[in-house]
Amino acid sequence: ILPINKHLFKVKAGNKSGVINDSGEIVIPIIYDAINNLRYTEELFLLKFGEAYGLANGQGKTTGPIYEYIDLRNYPEDLFRVKLNGKWIFINSKFEKVPVPEGLDPLYDDIIQTLERDISVVREDGKYGLMNANKEFLIPCIYESLNWIDAIQCAEVRLNGKWGVVDKHGNSLIKPIYDKVYVDRNSYVGILLDGKWGCIGIRDNEGVSIPCLYDVMGLFDKHGHAVVNIDGKYGAIDTDNNIVVPLEYDRAYYPGIDSAIGFEKKGLGCVCFSI
Repeated sequence: ILPINKHLFKVKAGNKSGVINDSGEIVIPIIYDAINNLRYTEELFLLKFGEAYGLANGQGKTTGPIYEYIDLRNYPEDLFRVKLNGKWIFINSKFEKVPVPEGLDPLYDDIIQTLERDISVVREDGKYGLMNANKEFLIPCIYESLNWIDAIQCAEVRLNGKWGVVDKHGNSLIKPIYDKVYVDRNSYVGILLDGKWGCIGIRDNEGVSIPCLYDVMGLFDKHGHAVVNIDGKYGAIDTDNNIVVPLEYDRAYYPGIDSAIGFEKKGLGCVCFSI
């Protein structure tokens, strides 16, 4: 039992959730996979049942789990934008369908992911883009895939089957010419081309450019060193692609000591480099 306010409590029976009042009466049936009260009110709830969503209030009135998606951003006057039978509509906090408010016309087919800073990954005609809370496109829906990296304000994108990186305005940071890209939180981007890994630095690491030479390439640590592998042998490089540990070891690991990387060679035990 989890208190919601003085007279409502969220309860679970097995793996199902519901809401009861202080008299023990069931307000919302205990049939839902998840129930979450919305952050701006204690008596309005998001319901989840399988892949469907619904809304309920503290008096037990519910839409039921009929929606394919519910957009929970704060629209004016407690409006909700919901998807039903593939179409977007607006409902109010009484769960009544209302006309689309001026300026809030659905411009896109789907909200894929709502992120921090009121930014959403959206889809239109099967292509992906990025939109802000004012319904303005930051990145147009032109990409086959888009993975937004909020920590450094950029996106991994796929265009014509190839991957690259763009900033929040759609400007290219890395051209979409690679088989795969991976952006880490230190602003290094792993790049894969023809089965080999390299790395390009963005933001504060611009100028770092490691060619696609390696079968395996780890992330650069805060000291600018990365574990690499060629033909099954491990070593380490720096951000200028200088080899700082020879590629002659059978295994690499991090022993939990700052700036240290451990390597193991069969029959000779382990050696730890502080680099």
